[in-house]
Amino acid sequence: MIDAGKYVFGVAELTGGRADWLVQNASKSTSAQEALALDENGEPVEAVYYQKVMEMTFDVIIPKSAETAQNSDSNIPEVGDIFSYDGKKWYVASSQITETNTDFKRYSLTCKRFTEADLPA
Repeated sequence: MIDAGKYVFGVAELTGGRADWLVQNASKSTSAQEALALDENGEPVEAVYYQKVMEMTFDVIIPKSAETAQNSDSNIPEVGDIFSYDGKKWYVASSQITETNTDFKRYSLTCKRFTEADLPA
């Protein structure tokens, strides 16, 4: 039998002024540019990684606005906006709104942060 207490279940809540957003899923990835030094045979002898970027994608459900009785798209950060998450500054690289007849209206945000040169406070 598996001891479920050993594993993490669910998604952490989104903080930084967005506590009323219900996070459905989140993913994090890290990437970098690569420069290779090759020997006379064309084989790599050294690699340098630079311009490291961390990327997070959130799918969230936002509560209805009290004034309009519908989700307020004006509460969604725009591309280029900066917000805090996990004590760090992130900028919004893309956003998407998905609506269907079988589920809640969802907002997807892709956020990036350069890990070598943090965004200014």
